[in-house]
Order: sequence, then structure tokens, then C-alpha cells
Amino acid sequence: MSLFPSDAAKKSSKPKKDVPVYVKELRVSRFQLSLSYSSNRLQINDLLSQKNMLEYLNIFNINDLVLEIKEYNLRRRNELLVPEALKHFMDFEMEDIMFNQKLNIVGAIGPMKGICNVGGALYGVLSKPMESGLIYRGFAEGLNSLYEVLGEESDNLRKKMVKVGAAVNPF
Repeated sequence: MSLFPSDAAKKSSKPKKDVPVYVKELRVSRFQLSLSYSSNRLQINDLLSQKNMLEYLNIFNINDLVLEIKEYNLRRRNELLVPEALKHFMDFEMEDIMFNQKLNIVGAIGPMKGICNVGGALYGVLSKPMESGLIYRGFAEGLNSLYEVLGEESDNLRKKMVKVGAAVNPF
């Protein structure tokens, strides 16, 4: 007797039907989901001709997006098929993300992140003098922070313009 079925036995066996899997209880613990996306290619021709709408994703990078996935408990008297249970979970989480975490998403998108960083530095120019108690020193620290952020964001913008320019004119 062989441990492995012969090829003839494999061919003669009837295909098995998929057995439905049911879920009576589904629990997901709270966790953080960190995402980053950086485009390595940009096809301007596809973008301009609108052949591929997903090409718009290659314009923007997503940098360190952190989503808080809430705890989820599903208990049912009657059992659900696995796809139905997962749909309930995804609907629950998407509702939370869309209503409570929009700013996280917007702040992680490349150009928007730059705007948020500059806005935060401008806020620092006004708030640091009040926090430190020494108005001139706090104002100088806030301006220094704004200067650094503006330099970094202008460099990021320059790099993106060079990348888009190279995609338009490949010479």
C-alpha cells in the first residue's frame, strides 16, 4: 500500500464540492494599520488619455498613513457565510474610517501632507511664544521650524516636478 495515490486514482476521483463555511462569531482586536505607497512609474500618456484611471494614484504618494482599526465583535444566533461576515466587518470599519479618520488619510497624501506640515509650522510660529513664556525666543524657534519645513517641502515639490517633467519629456 502506497502513501501517495497514483495518478490513475487522482483522475478517477470525483471533484469535491465546496463546502460552505459558516461563522457564528467573529472577533477582531483593535490594531493599527500603517500604509505607505510610492509610485515608481508615471505614464503620462495613460493619464492624459484617461485609458487607465488608476494612473492618477501614481501622481501622489501616501506617506505613513496610520489607520486605527477598531475592535469588532459579531455574534449571531443564525450563522452567516464567511463572505457575509467579512462584509459586515468591512462595512463597520469603513464607516469608522470615513467618519472619524478622514484627516489621517488627507494628511498622508503627498501634496496634502506638505500643506499640513506648513500649516503646522505656521501654528508653531504663533504658539511657541505662548508656550515658552519668552516671547522672542519662542518666536525665533517657531520661525526656525517654519524655515526648515518650507525648505523640506519646497525640495519635495521640486523632486515631484522633475519626476513629472521626466515622464512628459523622456529626453
